[in-house]
Amino acid sequence: MRELLRDPDLMTGIIRRRVLRAMVPAIRKLDRVARGMNRFADDHERVACIALARLAPVVLAAARDADDEERNWFSDPIWQTPEKQALLKELMRPKTREEVAEAWAETFRGRGPDSLKYETEEEAREYGRQLHDSIEPLDINRRTMRGRAR
Repeated sequence: MRELLRDPDLMTGIIRRRVLRAMVPAIRKLDRVARGMNRFADDHERVACIALARLAPVVLAAARDADDEERNWFSDPIWQTPEKQALLKELMRPKTREEVAEAWAETFRGRGPDSLKYETEEEAREYGRQLHDSIEPLDINRRTMRGRAR
C-alpha cells in the first residue's frame, strides 16, 4: 500500500476509477429526482450528487486523454471557425527572409528601439533575418502530447 502512495500516476488512476464508480449512481439519482420518481434523503446527498455530476466532464476528459495521449491541438473545434482557419492558413504560409525583416522593421517603426535587440531600423531588419535563419517552420500537423512537442 505504501508503494501506491509513492507513485502519483498509480494513485491518480485509482482515484479516477473510484470517482467514476461513484459518479454513475450519483447521476442516476439526479436523473430519478429530476423526473420526479425519487427524492434526496437530505441536503448532503443532493450536494454530493451535484458535485459528482459537475466533476464528470473533467474526469471523463482525463480518462479520454489517458486513452489517447497523442492529440493534434489545432484539430480542436475552437480552431474550426472560418476566421481562425484563415489565420492558421496565414500562419502556415512560409515567410521569406525579407518578409520577416520587413515585419521587424515595422515593429521598430511602431515601438521604437529595443535596447537588447536593435537600436536602428536596419538593425531591426537584420535581427529579423537572423531569426528567420534560426527558426524552424511551424508544423501544426505534428503530433503533441498534452501540449508538449514530442
